[in-house]
Order: sequence, then structure tokens, then C-alpha cells
Amino acid sequence: MKIIVVHLCVLGSYRGKGVAKELVSYLRSITQDYLGIGLWCRRDYEASEIWPSMGFSPRADKPGRSYDGKPLTFWWIDHGHPTLFTFDQEELVKSKIVAVIDANVFYDLQTEDDPDSFESKSLLSDYLPNNVTLSITEEIYNEINRCQNLSEIKKWRKFAEGFRMLQSSTDAFEKTRNLLRPLFTSKTKPSDLSDLRQLSRAIAAGAHFFVTRDDFLLELVDQVYEIFGMTIIRPCDLIVHLDELTEGSEYQPARLAGSLIHINLAKSLENTMIVERFQNFTQREKKADFQRQIRNYLANPGVYETYLVRDSVDEPLALIVYGRKESKELEIPIFRVLRGPLSSTLAKHLVFRTVFLSSHEKRILTKVTDQFMSEEVQKALLDSDFFHQDKKWEKFNIADVMIAKELVGRLKSLSSVYLAESAYLVNMSQSLVEASELGNVHILNKIERFLWPVKIIDSVLPTFIVPIKPRWAAELFDEYLASGRFAALIR
Repeated sequence: MKIIVVHLCVLGSYRGKGVAKELVSYLRSITQDYLGIGLWCRRDYEASEIWPSMGFSPRADKPGRSYDGKPLTFWWIDHGHPTLFTFDQEELVKSKIVAVIDANVFYDLQTEDDPDSFESKSLLSDYLPNNVTLSITEEIYNEINRCQNLSEIKKWRKFAEGFRMLQSSTDAFEKTRNLLRPLFTSKTKPSDLSDLRQLSRAIAAGAHFFVTRDDFLLELVDQVYEIFGMTIIRPCDLIVHLDELTEGSEYQPARLAGSLIHINLAKSLENTMIVERFQNFTQREKKADFQRQIRNYLANPGVYETYLVRDSVDEPLALIVYGRKESKELEIPIFRVLRGPLSSTLAKHLVFRTVFLSSHEKRILTKVTDQFMSEEVQKALLDSDFFHQDKKWEKFNIADVMIAKELVGRLKSLSSVYLAESAYLVNMSQSLVEASELGNVHILNKIERFLWPVKIIDSVLPTFIVPIKPRWAAELFDEYLASGRFAALIR
């Protein structure tokens, strides 16, 4: 259900003092259980100019009931309640590169014979990979609404329906806008304020890129990335770097072994810095809750080990906590990687390192329970064959060498211990039986990956030996040898 405002009027002597905004803010606070707030307003009323500043966006028009039929516009505030589309958005941001286009780029895509629009039209080419999604935010409707021609408005709204519209809660949007506002102090035109709202909504919705040709917005690239981890970029630059953005981490995963990145236990005095750097603002993680968690882990070194990953100049890159409350499980309650050029690579490296550590300690299950991980970490877990269940990412890692029949027995035995995961284990054992009987090498290979580092010795999997020089092996696969070698080089 939605709330409809039938009438809103402020006494003349009190207008321009923020009364209407306070009323709408209060209405939002007491109607959070509803889908949102809507209202109809005549287009020629002065009030039509203030609705965008309160978080409304125009969605439709209809003829009014006045004698001359002055058109009415429907304005809407969405409360951001989860829907089927919201879930899809969360999965989208985790699995794909999401780029929000601003109004100029949006218009460029439908503008004919304008040389300035050619750059934006490159986004429609076949070079754009399938894992990149061009999106808009609801602020685009405010941009469209400034047009005075209703038929043009209708055309542009129809065009907007062809894009994925990213949603964000009003609270997240306003918090982001307040943080960005100091960067727009010299900008007061309606189009400038719309740019502020557009950028705020893109950040609050978790987009990775904001694509624009606006010179002022492009000047903010460093500040915005430093505060929010989102990149403002030109259309041409997005195209040029897409291969690096989508494939770069595949070519660099082991370079970390030979880099000057180092991992050390965090100190209790670093608690404040950890909270400031690694609190997940975009997912509305509460600072007090995160701070309480970190203090608890640092205060219990017998159960939890809190590690900071730093670069060569000692700047923090990642935070990971290992918990060992259960003898056969390694729990990771905190797994954060800051956004940067190598964030995807680093996330994959840390996931591999974690599973290796778990299996080395003869633990059966690796379990990641952090509810505020970045999309890079979640994608790294997915790529490493973790499965998602009950708000946890889990992977069974069996450090053993055995025949398929023995592994089937082990899986059945584990299913009687890990009741919440029994369906997964039973399904895995059944697949193993069928694959063994049919000699399905492809399925057997998948099962080995799902249960890595287990080895099935009677699976007739093709095996190859590839020689590699010792110095390359050290740099690519052994972080301890590599770090020692690089340390020697810089002494």
C-alpha cells in the first residue's frame, strides 16, 4: 500500500522556512511500513519546483479537472522496501559491473547527428561486455520533467524504461547527499542540484561507476572515490578500461605473492582506524555495532585472530578475522576489502589463503558470516565455489586423498553432523555416485573443486605436469618465499 498526500499548504508568512520539508520528513518517518508517498500537483504551480528537493521524483502526468485542463504530475518517494526487483538489484551489483549514466549521457544515446553525443553512443557498441549493466536512478525523471513539452516528456520516460533503475532508501540517499553537498557549494542552478541528487542516488544504490561528460563532476573523481569508493568516469574511458576492469584480476591473482603487500595481526590501538576505514556505509552498517564487534575480537585473541592487510607504504587494504570456536570449523565473521585497482585480485587471494589455512588446520568447514561484505569479496567466494545458505557463505574443505567410494561415505557421515548443510552434502554424494558410475570426468572435476583440496584418485581425471622455473614458482605460488626474496631485493 502507498500513502497519498491530498493537500499540503503552508501559511504564507512561514513559506520558504523549511516547514513543508519538515512535514514531509515527519510523514516519511511514520509511514515506513508503506511502499512510499505519492501526490498529484499541477505542473504550473510553484510547488512543483520544490518536490525534487524533498526526495520526490515525477513519474506520470494526466489532465487536471480545471476548466482549461491544466496537466497534473504525479510525484513519488519510494521507501525502498525489498521486492523481487530489489533482490535482483542486490545480485546484479554483486555479479556485474554497474554503471549509472547521468542525464547528458542519457540524452546523448537518443540524439541524432550531434558530434558531442558520439562519445556516449560508444556505450551502445558490441564492445560493452555482458557483465556491464548501464543503469539510471530515479533522478533522471526530475531531469526529464524540466522539459515543457509533454509529448517529449512521455518519449523520454518511455526511453528510461529500457534501463535498469537502481533503487536506494531515502535515508541512505539523504545521508550521501549531505556528505556530497560541500563539494557543490558553488553550484546553485536546478541542473546542478539535480547532478548532486543523481550522484548521491548512484552512490547510495551501490553503483560501481558514474558515467558523465560533465567537466565539474569529473573534477570530483578523487574526492568521491576516496569517500565512497565509486568512480566517476567519461564514457570513452569506461570503454577503454573495460577489458582491464573485467579481466585484469584473472591475469594478476598470484602477483600478490611476489608483491610488498603484507599481512599482520591488528593491534588494539588500531581499533578506531579499523572502524573508520572498514565500516560499510553503503550497506548502512551501524558504526556502534561494527565497533563493538572489532573490540570483542581484539579482546579475545585466544578465539579470534584479527588481521590487517597493508600495502608497501603501510596503508590498510583489507581486514579479515578468523574465529575458532568450533574445532572443525574456521569462521570468518569479518571479511572486508577496500575498493581499489587490485581489490578483486586481493579478495580472491584472501579467499584462497583462508581455505588453505582451514584445510591445513584439518578443519572441515570454512564459514564466512560477515553480513556487510563488498561485492568483490562475495564474487570471490562464489568463484571459489562457496555456497550461500542462511546468510552464510560456506565451503567444505576435505584435506585428504581417497577413492570416490570413500568420499561418498565421508560426505554421508558429515551430513549427519552438519544438519543445516545435510541437503547440500547428500546431493553432493549422490552426484559423486552417479558421476563415478558413468565415468563423468567433468562432474568429478567439479566435485573436487567444491571440496578442495580433496583428491579423488580413481576419477581418471586428465593430469598434466607443467615445468616452471623456480624463481617464477616462488613469485607466483609461494607468498612466503616470494616476500623473503622481494625483501632481500630492496635491502
